[in-house]
Amino acid sequence: MSEDKNSVITDLIGTVKVPTEIVKKVLEPPAEQIGKGLYNLFYLVFAPIEKAKLKKEHEINSYKAEIDKRIAAIPEDNLIEPPLDIVGPALEASKYYIEHEDIRQMFAQLIASSMNKSENSLVHTSFIEIIKQLSPLDAKILKFLHDNEHSVPIASIRYVPKNQISGQKNIFDNFFPLPDMKTTNYRTYLSSVDNLIRLGLIKVQLAYAYDDKSRYQTIKEHEVYIELNNLLENDESSPGNAVIQEGIWSFTQFGTSFLSCCFEQQS
Repeated sequence: MSEDKNSVITDLIGTVKVPTEIVKKVLEPPAEQIGKGLYNLFYLVFAPIEKAKLKKEHEINSYKAEIDKRIAAIPEDNLIEPPLDIVGPALEASKYYIEHEDIRQMFAQLIASSMNKSENSLVHTSFIEIIKQLSPLDAKILKFLHDNEHSVPIASIRYVPKNQISGQKNIFDNFFPLPDMKTTNYRTYLSSVDNLIRLGLIKVQLAYAYDDKSRYQTIKEHEVYIELNNLLENDESSPGNAVIQEGIWSFTQFGTSFLSCCFEQQS
């Protein structure tokens, strides 16, 4: 692996100066030095933060290291010059999310993917806007679903009153049994799931269900579902039950491409 490649992001923030010659090199990166354009763009974007003494040095250094690590993992034959329409907006946007590790890592991976010949064709400029519309919790949930795609079920949860034919209603439309979701924060988690669907990353189909019904057991054993059922059964004014309407979910093609470009792939 060449010395140039290993030092693409090394020592990007040094003396806080932005000379005219650097601006020129950003617009006309020398073809013989792959990654030099990225070096200069990073310098231009983050030097003002350093100069302003905003005490973000640790996050900036971590971000540099994350990008450097991902670029170093690209086979040298696959390494290409970073496309300006991706790395420019990505670096500019990422400085506003420098404190959020999960979001920061997604930007780092997107930049690296844009420099990888085998992944570059999947990269879309809209991915930058998608990352910007994710909260840290959204990113956390997306990563959990990405890592557990074939084992996590989904369902809608309906209220069914006892001894009545009518009166059923949906309580939760898209319920994942997320591990850190509790009775005290479930609304925030469910809102994040809705956002992932809104962004076109996830597709839900409640007209279908998995053949293996044991997959839905984690929903029935989740503390939010159990507490909800207890409350409904003991409601003196209108007792009832929480009933699961089983469904299936998947990442959309757009979502699959986004995950491929913005999440570090597990080996």
